[in-house]
Amino acid sequence: MIICTVTAANHLAFAKVLAKSANVHVKGSKVVLCLMENQIHPEATGFYDVVLIKDLGIPNVDSHIANKNIYELSQIIKPYLLQYAFNRYGEETKFVYLDADSRVYSSFEEIDNLLDRQNIVLTPHRVKPQNHPNAITEELVNLKDGVFQVGFIGLSKTTEAQRFLKWWAARCHDYAIVDRSRGLFGDQKWLNLVPCFFKGVYILREPAYHVASWNLSQRKLKRDPELGYTVGGKPLVFFHFSGMGKWLDKSIALHASKNGNVQNLVNEYKLDLKNSGYDDLINILWDFEKILRHEANQQPVVKPPLEQAAIEEPLISEFVQEPDEEEESEPVIVQRSEPIIELVESAPADRQFGQFWNKGWIISIWDQIKALKTALINKFSRK
Repeated sequence: MIICTVTAANHLAFAKVLAKSANVHVKGSKVVLCLMENQIHPEATGFYDVVLIKDLGIPNVDSHIANKNIYELSQIIKPYLLQYAFNRYGEETKFVYLDADSRVYSSFEEIDNLLDRQNIVLTPHRVKPQNHPNAITEELVNLKDGVFQVGFIGLSKTTEAQRFLKWWAARCHDYAIVDRSRGLFGDQKWLNLVPCFFKGVYILREPAYHVASWNLSQRKLKRDPELGYTVGGKPLVFFHFSGMGKWLDKSIALHASKNGNVQNLVNEYKLDLKNSGYDDLINILWDFEKILRHEANQQPVVKPPLEQAAIEEPLISEFVQEPDEEEESEPVIVQRSEPIIELVESAPADRQFGQFWNKGWIISIWDQIKALKTALINKFSRK
């Protein structure tokens, strides 16, 4: 099984933790990293293979690099990386994409079995209705940002999966952007259409897979002396630490403040990151930003070490045993029909100043700036 992931050099510690955990728990796995840099960093070790973004065959890749930040650029890569893996590793038949800030805790046996008979495997953000007071707000986020979580995708090397990747790559190339006025949310929201457009799509609802901030309200993390971390009585398969220090912390406070197991898991993950060189790697300047900063004579912003970037809590000596599922059912809360102010968003900046930006001379200058950025990227990346 090929496991693909994407990162820039400053987040290599995350990818290294993922690779190490996958090699331990997923039998026969080979972790392939796409590094969003101009050259392979010497710390990009512990992977089966490392490929640079320019080697994925993305059309007009230099223009994308010149006009996007790291987050925006990462949104177009996944389908091209998976296509690259399909073509390069001809003997392999099963492929998984995982976000770099994920960690594997037990076997992928169920995914492996599913890919014997399914073309595509997706995981939804949530697998059942919620009953807590914040339910509507959280479900509205899923409607805006996407039903399925793009941090995991499982694929079997079939004609149908190849059709999916070709379609997804075409959409991500120009429309993997965040534009809520057009219903766009990066590469993720396109996955809403996958069960409609393609055959053999399986929605993996098993709660031990893809535990993360967005489903802590429904997935109770426990710790068994023999099985380790469990969800729903089964070993935790993988946890997605997206938003650590931000929305993950808020979700823990809201949904798992009395469950010391979740905080223990996060603290252990932070230790894994530190042991993988996080404090040294986090301030590596992006190669392509380095080129532009050199020309503009700008100084990079130094980020704090991990212990200062997120709240540190001491490990809890004894694990907290949550009540059985049948004992922890929540009462159904009647939702009131009140206006939801949170959905009203201010107009994008370019629209607020529409008359100004519509002037032809401003547009002309902006086009020249973009052309100059592309030329600089081409010049320095080929040295």
